[in-house]
Amino acid sequence: SRGLGDVYKRQLLKYDMKSMVHLLVPLSIAVVGTTIAGTAALRIMQTIDNTKNASWILTSALALIFVSTILALLAFSVFSEILIMYRYYTHLFTDEGYLTFTLPVKTSSILNSKLINALIWSVYTVLVVFFCIFLYVIFGTAEEGLINSKIFTEIKNALELLTQTYSAWVILKYIVEIVVIFIISLLYGVLSIYLALTIGSIIAKKHKILAAIGIYYGLNTVMSIFVMIVNFIFTFTVANSYQDSYSSNYEIAIDRVFDISFFINAASFLVFSIVAYCVTRHLLKNKLNLS
Repeated sequence: SRGLGDVYKRQLLKYDMKSMVHLLVPLSIAVVGTTIAGTAALRIMQTIDNTKNASWILTSALALIFVSTILALLAFSVFSEILIMYRYYTHLFTDEGYLTFTLPVKTSSILNSKLINALIWSVYTVLVVFFCIFLYVIFGTAEEGLINSKIFTEIKNALELLTQTYSAWVILKYIVEIVVIFIISLLYGVLSIYLALTIGSIIAKKHKILAAIGIYYGLNTVMSIFVMIVNFIFTFTVANSYQDSYSSNYEIAIDRVFDISFFINAASFLVFSIVAYCVTRHLLKNKLNLS
């Protein structure tokens, strides 16, 4: 029944979310803790550098702590994405797949649950990484006091220069374009990996992950070449159209280039995302064999 199907859809998403919460939330708390330690090490290094009486052993130890926390942050971001894709693979293409595909829900519902879960945790990872960078920059680089107030002054000056150069509409347009391209790129990134994992798991008897990695790089190579060629053609066309009056129309030309580049990239990633979603759903529904 439809009501029972809706219950299973919610349970699918809830199960996917819980499987990630137990790992990524503790890891994110730990990486914030290491970032605080790295920030403290950076501040102490600045303090002892000013005194010029520090031993090289202490300085080296503090530098090692700081570098280790940077590596921990990088490891967290990489591990987060690997975990998202690993859960997709294990839930659909291992013994867990038997249970998943016996649930009374459509294949699209299963795929949607995985996709929503991946997008949520990818955004979560980005927010954690930016928060840690914020801690390093604001608190770790302060020469005196708790925070580096010069950062806020520089941001204020940059914003004032931006508002003097561009209208509020243009600034808002660029912000919207950046947000849109981020979301679409994230969507494409997840779906391209899902497609590669699905194809690799279907066509490869052994070494399915290796096959998926090869397919993923092949897909992205084709996508990158396509977008690069189209961007070059349209950018060259716009630049050529303004070459006779370059100085007077420079800002207009730059604005047009940014707009065209945004449209090309957003449209390309969106179309490829839709294609990747449809092909993945078709393969999961009609070609998957877990026997």
